[in-house]
Amino acid sequence: MLKFPKEGVLEVIEVPKIEKEKFDQFVKNSSASSFLQSWSWGDFQESLGRKVWRLAIEERGKFLATALVVKRDLPFSKYYLDLPQGPVLEDSLGEYQKILRLLIEELTKLSQREGAIFFRFELTVEEENKLAGELVSFLKKEGFFRLTKISPAHSQVQPPDTLVLDLTPSEEELLAAMRSSTRYAIRFSKRKGVEVEKSQKSFDFEKFLELSYETAKRNRFVDQPLSYYKKMFEVLVPQNFVQLFVAKFGGEIIATGWIAFFGKRGFYLRANSQTKYRNLQAPYLILWEAILEAKRRGYKEFDLWGIAPTDDPRHPWAGFSYFKKGFRGVPHHYIGVFDYPVDKSKYILSKGINFFRQLFKGRLGSRY
Repeated sequence: MLKFPKEGVLEVIEVPKIEKEKFDQFVKNSSASSFLQSWSWGDFQESLGRKVWRLAIEERGKFLATALVVKRDLPFSKYYLDLPQGPVLEDSLGEYQKILRLLIEELTKLSQREGAIFFRFELTVEEENKLAGELVSFLKKEGFFRLTKISPAHSQVQPPDTLVLDLTPSEEELLAAMRSSTRYAIRFSKRKGVEVEKSQKSFDFEKFLELSYETAKRNRFVDQPLSYYKKMFEVLVPQNFVQLFVAKFGGEIIATGWIAFFGKRGFYLRANSQTKYRNLQAPYLILWEAILEAKRRGYKEFDLWGIAPTDDPRHPWAGFSYFKKGFRGVPHHYIGVFDYPVDKSKYILSKGINFFRQLFKGRLGSRY
């Protein structure tokens, strides 16, 4: 299918497993260093039965861009190719037009071979980047459709707005920078006897699944199936790629947290809690302990993983965005999601179907 590199030629290659570290290092060196573009995330996707390709644009042995590509299902036995928070480009964006045209050409061929009706970019290029506007214009000229942040289809992708906490200050400085109510909630939870610990126990993970269901039902959002998290636990926990945190009160698990670690960041993926113990503020303590764990491991940043794009109290994410913002951090706004239709008529039909599915199904949480 894809060729291996020739000396001095700019081309797309399928990265062999022996270059796993080189592939991951390129992703880690990017400003967002997204775990969703890592080799291990590809392993996890393959464990779900999905086809995966790990591509790179290479010149004289140097990677100029990488892409973890996942074949995903659509209704009525249709497919698309997903690049979750990808492709990954050098932060300078370099010769991005030449690089992306080559990648678009290869992904179009791959889509046609695999029966995919479109492929999706989720570039982690910040809106504040001086080349962001130029890049968006380029993608549109190449034939991409940009998903708006208010589109129901947008619930199918990663959050384009997030909050990143700098972990280089001391523990005392991090606490002092917090909203006073957040700092109080952490100390209150400790005073009440809540204890947080890391766990790889199957029993604790079953509690995580139970609380995931309870939390999704309470907040009225559609979560990933429990089998998805079970596979994550089986594949990624042994690699120390994700970590389960549990909060206990009187020996009973009352809240859980799910944290990923990759590149220079820890990632706060989700937290769950028992309704009857919500007054103990355990999610605040779990997140604080996860931040401290990331700091102990030597990570420089902590990604709070998804916030509302504005402070509008009517936004569906307003509640948990307020919770996260209490820990402070710097907002990051990415240029978002771009679809490239390979079969335009089927793409338009799929968008319409997805629109109504989301209206009747309910809102999704932060997908990953």
